[in-house]
Amino acid sequence: MSGDLLQRAAPTAPRGASARREAISPQHTRTATAFARLLERLPPLLAERYVLPWAGGTPRIDRLCTAVTSATARPARRLAISQGGSPNLTALCREAMRQAWRDGAGPGGSMFEDAAERAVAGLTGENAADCLAVLASARPVDTYLATQLLAVVALAGGSAAPTGRQGAHRWLPFLASTVRSFGRPIPAHPAVPGVAVGRLVRYGPHGPAAARHEGAILLVDRPLPANAPLLRKAAMEPPAK
Repeated sequence: MSGDLLQRAAPTAPRGASARREAISPQHTRTATAFARLLERLPPLLAERYVLPWAGGTPRIDRLCTAVTSATARPARRLAISQGGSPNLTALCREAMRQAWRDGAGPGGSMFEDAAERAVAGLTGENAADCLAVLASARPVDTYLATQLLAVVALAGGSAAPTGRQGAHRWLPFLASTVRSFGRPIPAHPAVPGVAVGRLVRYGPHGPAAARHEGAILLVDRPLPANAPLLRKAAMEPPAK
């Protein structure tokens, strides 16, 4: 995914993962799209563990994430953070969870934090709407703390693609359901079977090199010989596991 997820992502027929249109209801639009964009910008496994459990109540968390990850992608910024020493990720997450879920009564975790972690795990199941309702009830987290945590998570992901196979495949049903529920439909015929979520690129015979569109969903007016290598690669690629 990239850019405006809701206008540029498109699921296709299922293969190895299914998209459930009914999984997300309209009242959860903000939380669902914010989480989708967090999963777009951050390594999914780290986002699931360190960000999603507290981020649902923090205003404009998706925009903050975009700004932070864009900054950490610049070599000078990465160097500055590395030289300054990365704060402990677990400690930052613990404080974010405290701000989001605790009532200030005593040390240690709370039943609300446990419920939030279970809700994150449930987003990829049949009760996504109920889980979103739980996560949306979190209190806002301090912006400086959220910025620190997002930056550390982004850097911890290293050079791995934000939607790497291991983490992204598990989230495909949630992402595809989000797109189907709130996105702008674009009628088209899939060239290969499967579920895909990504940046939509209109690809013509004189368009940029296909290598620039890695991870994107290509929309073409008609099959052309120039598209054959792209379609062959997609058809031969095994389903993610």
